[in-house]
Amino acid sequence: MKTMRIMRRYLAAALAFSAALTVGCTGIRPTQQGTQGANKDFVIFTAERQEQPKHPSAIYKNEDDMFKEDSGFGEAMTKWNEANEKRLEAAQNAPDIGAFTRGLYAELMRGEAGNNVVCSPASVYIALAMLAEVTGGETRAEILKALGASDIGTLRNGVAALLKAETVDDGVQTSLIGNSFWLNESIKYKEEPLKALAEIYGASSFRGDPNDEAFKQALRDWLNENTGGLLKEAAKGIEPGTLITLANTIYFKARWENEFPKSLTKDDVFHAVSGDKKVPFMHGVIMHGNAVKGENFTAVSLPLKSGGSMLLFLPDEGVSAGDIMQGAMDAVFADTDFGGDYLINIALPKFDVSSNLDLIPAVKAMGVGQCFASPDFGPLLEEDQDAVVSRINHAARVKIDEEGLEAAAYTVITADGAMFMDKTLDIAFDRPFMFVITGTSGAPLFMGAVNSL
Repeated sequence: MKTMRIMRRYLAAALAFSAALTVGCTGIRPTQQGTQGANKDFVIFTAERQEQPKHPSAIYKNEDDMFKEDSGFGEAMTKWNEANEKRLEAAQNAPDIGAFTRGLYAELMRGEAGNNVVCSPASVYIALAMLAEVTGGETRAEILKALGASDIGTLRNGVAALLKAETVDDGVQTSLIGNSFWLNESIKYKEEPLKALAEIYGASSFRGDPNDEAFKQALRDWLNENTGGLLKEAAKGIEPGTLITLANTIYFKARWENEFPKSLTKDDVFHAVSGDKKVPFMHGVIMHGNAVKGENFTAVSLPLKSGGSMLLFLPDEGVSAGDIMQGAMDAVFADTDFGGDYLINIALPKFDVSSNLDLIPAVKAMGVGQCFASPDFGPLLEEDQDAVVSRINHAARVKIDEEGLEAAAYTVITADGAMFMDKTLDIAFDRPFMFVITGTSGAPLFMGAVNSL
């Protein structure tokens, strides 16, 4: 993680939801206003909102406007720089979720040879952290251990820093993280956990009848609004639990530091696991590019215009994407030196890949079991409930083109109750490969294996 933070600063000098829920806000307020796609009748609490300063390049369209006397450019740059510095400071305090990511992705890759696997480790991490907030005893202890947190206070501080570092909406880059909590209207609950979720996680809370179609649609609308509509098909099957539902979303959109000329895009063959297929390949040249040769793979880093990067891992001939997972994770989280003096001639297929996953087997394999058997919801519920976590749904989608990338993910946890230059590198990603998209803190916001197109 340290290396990725250094790379982020080296690759881009500037760091470049939807002016939405702001994490770390100072309080919550009852509201009668609808929020984030949810019917106003269901709202209990909503987090305070805070505008973010726009990057000057999003305000001034050309240099003439930028440098006109009294244009306000200097003031705009100062405000953006101040916000940028706060995000960078928060990034230094964000949790290292490397071990969690390794464990999660290893479990997801089991039995998935030949299939595309896309996920957001950060989304799953935050959703499980919210589950820890509303559980206690052994249930919470197991979740904390899986997340690598010594106690709930440490987890809260880490998540707050992560959310602050990765929430950007400055007109150049968009990185939106949304959280929400949905309750059965017939149960008695304690307000303190909901306040903590709002203040620390920026989570709004809603209450209604889980069998009511309007309540179901409110949850789906919230997911769609907070993922830019990228996961509408997956969200159609989402329903609230009969007891509680926790939801996290991540929406990410950024432009390449070095965009691919559209005139150079042409069809070529991608050697998929299922067979050869002709697809559009983007072609570009990266001066002083970052690359590294690992064991059985070559990796390159494509910097994003406002910070972060997309790391691409190409297995050697005869090696599968699954076989390089350990080495790729080492490159992301260890002190791997991505040399910055390559002239990279890259051919990269345009792609749009997605996954819709049941995370329960993976979460169980990572040592979290109590919440599926006899969880302790004492911190949240006024009365004992015969309830278990019944579903952990995770959907993610990543698509790239000549201009940049767009990605979205959601994690929904439901609980049901019984009551209801000197070197040159030529590289073509024309066979299965892996990718990792990092954010301001270096945390892996999205990752996946592209086995077919």
